[in-house]
Amino acid sequence: MNLEMLAQLLIFLSAISCLIWAGFVTIAMIGEINRKLPEKDQISYLWGYPAKYRRINDDYRRLFPTGRSLFYGRVLTYTGFGLLVALALGWRFGVFK
Repeated sequence: MNLEMLAQLLIFLSAISCLIWAGFVTIAMIGEINRKLPEKDQISYLWGYPAKYRRINDDYRRLFPTGRSLFYGRVLTYTGFGLLVALALGWRFGVFK
């Protein structure tokens, strides 16, 4: 395995790790929100779609105005996708031969 292959692998694994940790932060946010909501209004842990994530963000911001989980989740998500874009651009423009 050469140095370029190792660099690509590390960038890819870092991106995937960031996205997995962002998922864990989202699950933690759902748990915090569900502790404060009545049973009929609680958010399910299964599936994900844009309206659900918008509700999670809105409810978390409303219930925890000084909470940092939303910030951490966004940083991890943007970092993960940024690393994937950097990897793709590196392949496209010949950084990784």
